[in-house]
Amino acid sequence: MEVYHLFWDEFSAWFLELVKPVYGQAIDAATYQATLSFFNDLLHLLHPFMPFITEEIYQAIPHDTESIMVSEWCKFDESLTFEADETEMEKIMASIRAIRNRRAEMNIPPSKKSKVYIETSNIATFSNGVDFVKRLAYANEVEVNESFGDLGNVVTIITDDARVYIPLYALKMNEKWVKKNMEAEKVKSFGEWYYEVTSDTPWNYALSNRSFSKENIQANYIVEKSNCKGYPWNVENAPVHIKTKARRLNNWTAVRGSAGPIAFYTHCLSLPPLGEKLPTHLLISMSG
Repeated sequence: MEVYHLFWDEFSAWFLELVKPVYGQAIDAATYQATLSFFNDLLHLLHPFMPFITEEIYQAIPHDTESIMVSEWCKFDESLTFEADETEMEKIMASIRAIRNRRAEMNIPPSKKSKVYIETSNIATFSNGVDFVKRLAYANEVEVNESFGDLGNVVTIITDDARVYIPLYALKMNEKWVKKNMEAEKVKSFGEWYYEVTSDTPWNYALSNRSFSKENIQANYIVEKSNCKGYPWNVENAPVHIKTKARRLNNWTAVRGSAGPIAFYTHCLSLPPLGEKLPTHLLISMSG
C-alpha cells in the first residue's frame, strides 16, 4: 500500500499537478527530466506487484535496457532527502486539502475562484506556497498574514498550522422546495424523505466588473449588511447583500442539472453591445 500511495497520492495527485505548466506553455527541460527520473523509479518499485503494465510503460518511455526486469534498481540518494522542506510542504498541502474539501461540501465548482486569506504564524512557509494554493485550491488571489482582524462574513477553515478565510457570494435566486419520499432501498441510510430544491431564476451571469481592487469595489459594488437574527444559511437571512452589474452568458448552459463548463468564446459571443444598459443583480453571502 505504501508504494500505491506514493504513486497515486504523492506523485500523481500532488507532484504532477504542482509541476504542470500553465496551459499552452511548455514544461522546462530540468523539470521534465526530473519528473521522468522519478517516474522511472516508481515503475521499478511497482514492477514486482504489476509486472506487465510496468513493462509496457517502461518500453514506451526513454530506457537503456532491453527490459525493466534487467534494468538497474533505483538507489537511495541522501542528497534528495529534504525533511525540513517536506514538513513545511505538508503544512501547505493540509491547507489545500481543507479548502478543497470545504468547497466540495458547499458544492462550489472549480471554475468559481475566490480570494483566500491565510492567517498563520508560518508566514514564510505559506508565502512560498501562494502559487500552489492558487493552482490547487482554486484561488484567484491569496493573502498571507499573522492576523487579518474582522473580515466580516467569511467561510472559516482551520488546520493545525493556519486559519483560512474565504469570502463567498452567490447570485440570489428564487428557491422552490419540494418534499420527496426517499427510494425504499435508501431509506435505511438516508431517511424516509428529503427536500428537492430547484429554481426558475436565470443563473448564467458573469460580473461586468471583475477587478476587485479597492477603488473598483467602491465604484461598482454596493454592499449592504444586516443583523442576522435567525439561521443565516438561507436566502431570507443572508447577512450580506452585494449589488452590482452583470452580463448574461447565453451560451453557458446547465449539464445534468448543474452549471456546465463555460465555452472558450462564450464571454465574447454573449455580451451585450457596448453602451447597452446592464441590469443590476444581487449577490448574497454564502458564509454565516
